[in-house]
Amino acid sequence: LGALAAAVAFLAGWWAGKAQKQKDVAGLVSATQHPAIQEVWGPWFADPAGAVICLSNPMTAVVKHFQMPVPPGARPFRVPLNGAEEKRFREAFALPQGGYLYLTPSTSQAKMGEAISAVSLAALFSRAGAPIRSTQSRFLSWEDLREQNLILLGHNEANRWLDPLLEKYPLRLAATSGEWPRRIVNVQPGPGEAREYRVEYSEKQNEPTQEYALVSMIAGVDGRRRLLLINGLNTQATQMAADFLTDPASLEELLARLRQEAPGHRGPWHFQIVLRTEVRDKVPTRGSLVALRVL
Repeated sequence: LGALAAAVAFLAGWWAGKAQKQKDVAGLVSATQHPAIQEVWGPWFADPAGAVICLSNPMTAVVKHFQMPVPPGARPFRVPLNGAEEKRFREAFALPQGGYLYLTPSTSQAKMGEAISAVSLAALFSRAGAPIRSTQSRFLSWEDLREQNLILLGHNEANRWLDPLLEKYPLRLAATSGEWPRRIVNVQPGPGEAREYRVEYSEKQNEPTQEYALVSMIAGVDGRRRLLLINGLNTQATQMAADFLTDPASLEELLARLRQEAPGHRGPWHFQIVLRTEVRDKVPTRGSLVALRVL
């Protein structure tokens, strides 16, 4: 009887687990059928070509800690740290005493906010049954921009395609220049809007940093394909913007603003928005709309 009871309990648990899994999958699929998701993303899902997520390639140097010195002429090329630079890195990363620190130049370093964004976007397309692929900005060409529906992540210091794609639009990106930090530029600010949006770093340890992202859902360069530019001033702002664009509640808020600005609109939405988020310990909170343009 004990064995029979155990078998019955196992089968009951298995069926319950299977039913819950089917319910969870059905819930994920139905999420892509949400009216707000369909209104914003439906034209992307309907295109048999699918979409390509393009990660940015910042020019960076990776810090590595070795127990033994790297031999002269070793590959890849590394730059040894010493003095004040080494002290600063050891304190920042709480490294143990001993060993050697080197900088390794890199052109293919993924940023975590972009990586998490790519997963969220890929999941959205997969649930809708739409093809999705990925690439890097250093591999992109103008031919790709004409032939593919592209989602470009990052900012213009790490993705060289953003400036030429945004040059005719009212909201643009500006790279760090002298004493001017990386920022979003509002060419024609409306009532209550700022001319520029830049990272507002907290002055106290327990205060959040205010960060911004520019989102541009625009027509492709040839008018046939689609472009979506998700450009945080820092990587966590990019993550926040991707979350905003894949959340039905956030998209309902966005659509309400879009319809208010263009009540007679028909067809796919083309727009630009600036989103703000609070960031604590590199973790962004939900984004809020601070500027919008219907294109």
